[in-house]
Amino acid sequence: MIIKVLGRKWRGEMSDWRDELIKEGLTFSDISLRPQYSDLETRAEKEGGPTTAICLTAKIELSVPIVSANMDTVTESKMAIAMARYGGLGIVHRNCSIERQVEEVRKVKIAEEGLIREPYTLSPADSIHSARELMAERQVDSVLIIDTAGVGKRLFGLITKYEIANANSSEMVGKYMKPRDELIVMEIDNFPLTEKKAKEFAKRIFKEQPLLGKLPFVDKQGELLGLMTKKDLFRYASYPDATKDENGRLRVGAAIGIGEKELKRAEELLLAGADVLVLDVAHAHASKPMDMARAIIVSFRNSNYELIVGNVATAEAVCDYARLDVSAIKIGIGPGATCSTRIVAGAGVPQVSAVLECAREAEKHKIPIIADGGIRFPRDVSIAIACGASAVMIGTLFAGTDESPGDIIDDNGRLVKVVRGMSSLNVNLGIKGDNFIKAGLKDMIQPEGITGHVPYRGPLIRILGALVSGLRSGMTYAGAATIEDLQKPFSRKFTRMSRAAWEESKPHDVEII
Repeated sequence: MIIKVLGRKWRGEMSDWRDELIKEGLTFSDISLRPQYSDLETRAEKEGGPTTAICLTAKIELSVPIVSANMDTVTESKMAIAMARYGGLGIVHRNCSIERQVEEVRKVKIAEEGLIREPYTLSPADSIHSARELMAERQVDSVLIIDTAGVGKRLFGLITKYEIANANSSEMVGKYMKPRDELIVMEIDNFPLTEKKAKEFAKRIFKEQPLLGKLPFVDKQGELLGLMTKKDLFRYASYPDATKDENGRLRVGAAIGIGEKELKRAEELLLAGADVLVLDVAHAHASKPMDMARAIIVSFRNSNYELIVGNVATAEAVCDYARLDVSAIKIGIGPGATCSTRIVAGAGVPQVSAVLECAREAEKHKIPIIADGGIRFPRDVSIAIACGASAVMIGTLFAGTDESPGDIIDDNGRLVKVVRGMSSLNVNLGIKGDNFIKAGLKDMIQPEGITGHVPYRGPLIRILGALVSGLRSGMTYAGAATIEDLQKPFSRKFTRMSRAAWEESKPHDVEII
C-alpha cells in the first residue's frame, strides 16, 4: 500500500509510525518536529506566510487555534472578550451560580455588535428614573425611544444622559427626547437589512457626519430595524480577525457539568447567547457524562449551538462520543499544571501519546479534537497540532494575565496571581463546604488539583502573541502553509529527544541578559 501525504510516499499502514509513540507514553518535551522542505518565504501571515485559521467545530471558525480554559482563575467575561477579539475563544467556567455564569456570557455577547437587531429602547411615557437605570445597568449613554402603544416599534426619537442630567426622576422621557425629525436615520426600502449592508451604509454616513455616534435603521413605515454605532465600526477595524457570530457579536463558550441542575444551566446559557456548551468532567468516558451528552442533544436539538465534551484520553472514548454526534472532543487527563490526577489516582495518558491516539480515531469520524493541558512553551502548540489536534486549550499560562479573574498579589516583591485546578481542595470546599473534609474513611475524596501562584504576565496579548508566533514559526519549519497541512500524518514527522537533547534545546552556557 502506498500513501502520499505532503508530497511524500512511504510504505506500510499509516498507523505504524504512531504506534510506538503512543505505546511509549510521551509528552511534549519528549519529541520535536523534524524540519521539512518548505516553500514558505516568510512567517508573517499577512505577507504570504502560514495561516493559523481552523474549524473548531463544523460551524465555528477561529483565526487562531487557541481556547482559554474554563477555570475560575482563567476565564470569565473579560478573558472571553479578549480571546474572541484576537481570533480565539473563551470558555466561561461553571464554579458559580447559574445566574452569575449567565451574566458573564451576556457581557461577552453585548461587548460589541455589528448590526444591533434589538437595541435598548424606552417609550415616551417611561420615567427619567427608568432611563437612568437602564443607561447605568447597560453602560450606555443614550437610548432609542419607540412607540409601544402600537403593534410594531415605530421610532419616535432618542434620549441621551446629557438631556436628563438635571431632570426630575419622576418626569417622562418624552419631554426631553430628541424627536425623530432631528435625528439622522437610515431608511431601508425593498430589501432585507443585512449586517454587511448596514456596515456599508454606516461607514458612509459616519464619514459624512463625523460627530454622529449612532445610526438607527428604519423601514418605510418608520419601524425600527436595528442600530449601528461608530464604536462598533471602530472595533471592526481594530480586531479584523475577531471570532463573531452571524449577527456580528463575539462568540463565547460556557462550561456545564452533569445532573438535572446542569440541564437548567445549559438552557439559561443558550438563552443568554452562548455559542458553545462544554460538557466538562474529569473522566468523560463514563455512563453519567455520556447520558448527559445525550440529554443535551435531545433537549436542545432546535438550538443553534455546538457541544464539546471532555476530558478523555483514549481512542475508545473518542469513538463512543463520535457516535453521539458531538461537535468536538477535549483530550487530556492529567497533563495540566494544576492537575494531580496521575499522582493521586495513577490514571491518565501522557499528552502527546493521548493526542496521537485520539487523533487517529477522530480522523475516521471527521470530528475535531482539542488538546487540553500540558502546554508550557510556544513549541508545544505546534507539536499538539502536528499530533492531530485542531486547537489547544490554555489554562495556567493565561492565569497570570490582566484579563484573568483575581487580584495581582505582591509576594515579597514578586507580582503574582492565583491559579487553581478545578478539582483542587479550595474548589471542592467552595462547592461541598466542610462536608468535604469531614467525610469518613469510606467517603473521603482526595483532591486531584492544587492551588498556587503564577507570575504576573501583563496583558493577554503578550502570551497569546508568543504562542501564535511560535506556531507560525513551527509551521514554516514543517513546510505547512495551513493547520491542515501541519495535522497531516507522515512518517519521520517527529524526532525523539533524550533528556540531554532537551537541555540542548534550551538556551545554555551563557548568562541571559
